[in-house]
Amino acid sequence: MNQRKASPEELRVCLKITENLMKHPIASMFLRPVDTKADNAPDYYFQIKNPQDLGTIKRRLEEKNYYRYVSDWERDMNCVWANCIQYNGETSYLADFSREMKRLFEKMITKVRIRSYEGWINRIQDLFEEIDDSLKHSPHQIGLQFAYKPLSSPMNRTTIEKFIRAANGLTSKDDILHLIQLAALNGAAFEQRRDDAIIDLSTVKESGIRQLVKYTKDRYAENHMIYPE
Repeated sequence: MNQRKASPEELRVCLKITENLMKHPIASMFLRPVDTKADNAPDYYFQIKNPQDLGTIKRRLEEKNYYRYVSDWERDMNCVWANCIQYNGETSYLADFSREMKRLFEKMITKVRIRSYEGWINRIQDLFEEIDDSLKHSPHQIGLQFAYKPLSSPMNRTTIEKFIRAANGLTSKDDILHLIQLAALNGAAFEQRRDDAIIDLSTVKESGIRQLVKYTKDRYAENHMIYPE
């Protein structure tokens, strides 16, 4: 699924998790960037190409516009532990500290993952309700359109073009909502207009496009319609 931008609430949870980890008794070594002299690590920045520390990550979160995605913050947090293990060695006591911090982090991050998932589900549900309401109250048929750009996936372009032509033949409310649901669950970007909904197929996973094609072919077969060839 394509990533969506982190919400302010999710970033607040990320900040709270970071602050809580910083208070842990063994976190002191992770609070600031490594000082090659004070920490007796003269070659640290030669060995570690992506240095991270909790203090820097906390400041980035406080800026509120540094981390676009929760996964970017999660990546930097995991770098803190991984860098320590890489530089000091798997069997060092510092590596043991890193693994304990990682364990605590993984336990805490479940909260933000749940919030992200629930928020995503709620947004999809809102979209369905909005379109469903449009279908109920519109004086004429609401349409579903598919925007098409050159895709990076290896899926045959002709297959996609046939699907778009076929999907235009499915005009019932149930079919439109089902196609929207399949697309949404596979990362689709939508543009909701007054009289139609536009799905950008370039944002849908290839597996999702295959699901859309299969559903459309099945509906054509059930209705004794001829799928475009």
